[in-house]
Amino acid sequence: MKFNLLKKQRLPLCLLLCLLAVPLYSQTVADPPPYAAIANPLPDTMDQQKRDSVNLKFSRVRVNQAGYRPQDEKLFYYMGTSASSFSVINLSTGATAATGSLTSLNATAAGQLKMTCYYKAQLVSGGAVKYSMQSPSMSGTVFKGLIPDLPEGRYMIKVGSDESAPFMIRADVYSMVKDALLKYYGVARCGNNDSWFHAACHLKDAVPGGWHDAGDHLKES
Repeated sequence: MKFNLLKKQRLPLCLLLCLLAVPLYSQTVADPPPYAAIANPLPDTMDQQKRDSVNLKFSRVRVNQAGYRPQDEKLFYYMGTSASSFSVINLSTGATAATGSLTSLNATAAGQLKMTCYYKAQLVSGGAVKYSMQSPSMSGTVFKGLIPDLPEGRYMIKVGSDESAPFMIRADVYSMVKDALLKYYGVARCGNNDSWFHAACHLKDAVPGGWHDAGDHLKES
């Protein structure tokens, strides 16, 4: 029936896809994402300097923070001086759910996160600095670990005293990507299109319509 509708009435393909997507999107937009249980707990109203200071506290244990599907190979990495084993903690019970071994990749890495906040965004250097901060320098050998098969749930990895960010194992952990993508294009509409987020803009451009490419208000046709 969908093919006949497209063929006989010659609806534009993009319009047809939008019509088909709207009911599905409207049913799921209000649902929390599968990884809501490990979402950033900081409120948007918190002072930005405090929020930035939290981001400076990152771990030597690097996991996929979006989560893992049960059927996928669930890799993570650790950067330290020496390590041979790890444990997976079930965050719902606090118990050890699994253990495993780490494999050295015979490679080293180092890094440090630095942040500088200016009172005006257009001032890149030599301007009025509101605050500046940096994380401790981190370096070491890179190790690889494989998370064993586990039931769906909320977990964390421990290597010695180092703990990873929490992560989810769920079959539908990526299912909201389509809905988020549709929502983004609705928000980012430019020109005289009906954005879900802002009023009409860039109305004097030679090329009408288009989308904002990010948060900097540049328009892509």
